[in-house]
Amino acid sequence: STTNMAAIANKAMLFLNPSTSSTVVNQWATLPVNSNVSFSGAQDFTIAFYVFANSPFVHTGGFYDNNMNYGGPGIWFWNSPGTPTVQFNYKNASVATLAGTFPIGQWVYVCAVRAGGILKLYLNGVLNNSTAEGSWIPTYTYPARVGTMFFAGYPHYNGLNGKMDELRIYNRALSNLEILAILPIKLNF
Repeated sequence: STTNMAAIANKAMLFLNPSTSSTVVNQWATLPVNSNVSFSGAQDFTIAFYVFANSPFVHTGGFYDNNMNYGGPGIWFWNSPGTPTVQFNYKNASVATLAGTFPIGQWVYVCAVRAGGILKLYLNGVLNNSTAEGSWIPTYTYPARVGTMFFAGYPHYNGLNGKMDELRIYNRALSNLEILAILPIKLNF
């Protein structure tokens, strides 16, 4: 554990995966296969967290992967097109934040929402981008991962080099006002 966004010790998760390799993943967390977070069909949901991605940015980093390669939700960041963006995937469709809006080296509030077939990505409480979800039927065979990405036969790749705080998973789509209410005032976004 490490300091959180308010600099309080032992309040956030620290993932010190090598910033130079996408395949070496030393640190991650898992959540057991659980019907409370294994969303399917028309189930709306929200995944929200604060993240601090260490600089320099070299390779993709996984934030949350609940069987993303099998249609479940996944959130990660990568370098496209030439600047870091956050990506939210569900049912094999994906939405990315607009280029240049995800800062490296500072705390950012990320909120991914599935609402009525639409995937929405919020940064610091503001809707950044949205798109229609895919058509795959999710299967949840493997435990969800935090701080890495997962695929059977290649169990951990693209580990996060940074910190995460306040990971929250809701079994409904939060409203814009609810998303803003989670933001701490002291961050002055």
